[in-house]
Amino acid sequence: MIKRISVAEKEYIVQGCTDGIRSDGRSTTDYRPVIVENNVFPHVHGSSRIKLGSSMNIVCAVKLNVIEITENSQQFDIKVKIAPSNVFRSDELKLSDFEDVIADRLVSVITSSECIDYSKLCIVPDKFQWSITIELSVLNMDADPTDGCSMAVYAALKCTKLPKHTMLKGESGSYEDFEINSHS
Repeated sequence: MIKRISVAEKEYIVQGCTDGIRSDGRSTTDYRPVIVENNVFPHVHGSSRIKLGSSMNIVCAVKLNVIEITENSQQFDIKVKIAPSNVFRSDELKLSDFEDVIADRLVSVITSSECIDYSKLCIVPDKFQWSITIELSVLNMDADPTDGCSMAVYAALKCTKLPKHTMLKGESGSYEDFEINSHS
């Protein structure tokens, strides 16, 4: 839940921190229990579910598509959808804008890290590659879900399997095309 809090709520939280206890009963050094599930969706190339305590529930699906390599080809895309059942109040952002902010944060983290080995996305050099689409659904949240989304993306990418393919030689005798093995 993203919302503005009253002065009394703020004082309650600050006093709890001073006393070493949070409003949900955890101490200031206690983490919420984290549950990670992999391969929760069989119809995609990788997926995960992250639960942070009882307050955050996020699912992530990784889908791979073959694209032709051009100078504008995009190797990955992230889409975030927050369930409308989550209370979202903000003077600055609409819910769809907040979803875009989270997606942009995740794109920034992925592009600045080494969590994707882009060389493995190449199918036929300078011709075809895999493109990754990451879709996140925030089913339940009581705070900014960016951390939970990043955990869900990481877990889903770690269990993502590239489809097996067979290289095909063209008329020139070099590998120019491929065939995706349907049973992989």
